[in-house]
Amino acid sequence: MTNLPSQDPDYDMRTRWEILKSFAQVWDDPRVTSEFGRGALHPQLVKELYMMSFEVLMAQSAKQIILWASDLQVDKEKLIAQLVEATNRLELSDRDLNDTRADGRSNGQVVGRRTMTF
Repeated sequence: MTNLPSQDPDYDMRTRWEILKSFAQVWDDPRVTSEFGRGALHPQLVKELYMMSFEVLMAQSAKQIILWASDLQVDKEKLIAQLVEATNRLELSDRDLNDTRADGRSNGQVVGRRTMTF
C-alpha cells in the first residue's frame, strides 16, 4: 500500500463492471468476491479512502459511530420500558397470588399445598 504509484488527483475513477445488475451472482466467483471486498465494486469508497484526508475520514467515522450510538440509546430505552412493564406485571401477579392465598387462609382453606395420592 505504501508503494502505490502517484496518480493525478483529478483522475476520474470508473467501475470495471458497467453491466453489473442488482441480481448478479457476484458471490459465486471467489475472484470477484475478493475484489468486492477490496472495494473494486465501490469506486466511491475507494476514491474516498485514497483521496480524502485523514481528518475527513475520521470525522465521517465519528459521525457514523455517533449515529450508531444514538440508535443503541433508543434501543436501550425501549428495552428498559419493556423491562419496567414486565416487572410491574410480575409484581401485580405476585400481589394477586398473595391476596388469593390470604383469602384462602381466612376461609380455612389450605392454598398452595397439594398432597399426592397413589
